[in-house]
Amino acid sequence: LAFFIIFIAFIHAFFAILQSVLSPGKIYGIYEREYAEPYGVFVSRNNYAAWMILALGIPFGLLFSGAVKKDKLLLIGAIVVTGGTSILLSRSRGGLIALVFEILLILLFAIRGETKLKRNLKLASAAALIILVLIGTVFVGTESTITRLAEDSKEIQFEISRQNIWSNSLQIIKDSFPLGVGLGAFGVAYTRYDHSSGIARVEQAHNDYLQIATDAGLIGILLAALFGYLLYKEILPTLKQKDAELRGISIGATGCVIGLLVHSLFDFALHTLSIAIFFLFLIAMIYRINTISITDGRS
Repeated sequence: LAFFIIFIAFIHAFFAILQSVLSPGKIYGIYEREYAEPYGVFVSRNNYAAWMILALGIPFGLLFSGAVKKDKLLLIGAIVVTGGTSILLSRSRGGLIALVFEILLILLFAIRGETKLKRNLKLASAAALIILVLIGTVFVGTESTITRLAEDSKEIQFEISRQNIWSNSLQIIKDSFPLGVGLGAFGVAYTRYDHSSGIARVEQAHNDYLQIATDAGLIGILLAALFGYLLYKEILPTLKQKDAELRGISIGATGCVIGLLVHSLFDFALHTLSIAIFFLFLIAMIYRINTISITDGRS
């Protein structure tokens, strides 16, 4: 199952890179829609980056845990580089931040308890992969996340800054606390606080944590905190897995989940059903792996 996810990630990343070169701006390379920013199979480049963040953690985890056999190192490494390059080419700044956080977290888990030599080898391998991703991005030659970061912070016409949305969201929380405005009602409630021209409609807070508070108030905050606590309890055993393959998949899935939670600081990818299902599936994988003992035969 883990290798099926890796295979799908590679196919999707390869298609996304090909699309960015041959038919940027067209959905599936066929349909062109105004205001859409398609990438891969998603209409939004940010959603693509979020999906790829979830898919790349497992190959990262397997590589850094030492579970990949020597004859497959090049293959898995190529898949990781392709996926990382596609995230940079997606021009999603939130995706880049989440990817860096995911890599660092998985590395931290993977080098825990290792000898100094092994730690240095894994750190060198991670650095090499990052360099290859950058080289791949330059080689393809299209606009990337890095070029977006280097641009002036000018907002495109009709675009509303996240800072403005977050500021208004905080005011909504203040005015509607403790019950919130109601699930799914953010887009309607926001109009009262929107002082822009109104040409671009704001439907989401572009920060899932703020939107939990705006929509569900104190109850939503408490439920989110409970979810975080239960997730933390499931993550801890990932560091204690003795089997390299199980440990690699487990820490990789953990890196995916936390990476997407970081991405949720800037976007609302979990509002997309396919990404939400993938997210919950990886949490289920962490739970299942943590309940398997080595004597179970990985059943």
